[in-house]
Formats: sequence, C-alpha cells, structure tokens
Amino acid sequence: MYSGCNRIALESQHHIADALLLLLEDTPFEQISVTRLCREAGVSRQTFYTLFDSREDVVIFQLKSACCCKSRLHSALHSRDGFLFSMADYMVTNRGLLTLLYQNHLMHCFYDSQYEGFMECSSAGPGLSQRDQAYMADFLASALTSCARTYVSRGGQESVDELTHIIRDLMMGICFCSLFPT
Repeated sequence: MYSGCNRIALESQHHIADALLLLLEDTPFEQISVTRLCREAGVSRQTFYTLFDSREDVVIFQLKSACCCKSRLHSALHSRDGFLFSMADYMVTNRGLLTLLYQNHLMHCFYDSQYEGFMECSSAGPGLSQRDQAYMADFLASALTSCARTYVSRGGQESVDELTHIIRDLMMGICFCSLFPT
C-alpha cells in the first residue's frame, strides 16, 4: 500500500476508500470488483494497483484514516484509561464502518490495522523485546477486534463509557478471573 506524501496519490487513495464505502452500503464486498471500484472512484486500475495491493488494503487504509492512526494511538498510550477510552470512542464513533466490516466478514482488516499501529508506535511497549512487542500487539489487536465484533453484532447499543468499562474489565482480567475463581 502506498504510504508516501504525494498529495495527488493521497487524494486518490481517499477517493477509492470513499467509493468502496459507498459501494458497500448496498453491495457485498465479494461482489465489488476492482474495475467497478475504480469506475466509482474515477481512477484507473493502474492507479489503484499503484496505491493498493488489494481491496482489503483499501479497507485498512480507511480504518487508519478514520482514527486508527499512529498519532492518536501514541497520545492514547500515555495512560491506561486514556487508551481504553480512545479505543471505545473509536468503536462508537465508527460503528457504521465497523458494522460494514462485520457484515462483509472483514473484521480481520480491523485487526490488521490495530496490529500494525501497535507495532509502529514507539509508545506501545517501550523496553519490550521485538518478540514481546509482537505478542503484545497481537494480544491487544485481537482483544480489541473481538470487542468491536461483539459490539456491532449486538447492535452497537453501549455508550463510550459502557464500552470503556467492558474493555477495562477484560483487559484487567476481571472477566477471566470470574471463569476461574479461587
């Protein structure tokens, strides 16, 4: 996926991502061809393949653009509560996008964007070895993806505060400890 700073390329990426979201509103992901996506976005197939490797990359780009960016993650990681609130707020704010992902069996893209964010963020696990950072990133990305999946599959009824509390309980092991009381 293109990650440079060329303004025209970045605008084209956003046009493609916006077109994909528009098409997903009434067409299953599996039925959206690159040709149709390019036609909707007003770009050529060559432009598409210069900017993205796959349609899934477009989804990951959209997720990163919608708030899963490194700067947001970096600032959220300064406190546990800030991080948890930020993740819950992201899920509530982007419920529509997450619902589209869930309906189209694309939650793995949410996981991928989270994992990459944790691996790229210097504030995520400072002092950890590369191996331990990979395990931490996988654990957090998996946990957050599962929470997002459950949140949207249940209709997205929880508020940011309720979802923050749920994620906090899971991360702090409260739910796990209830499975295995001493």
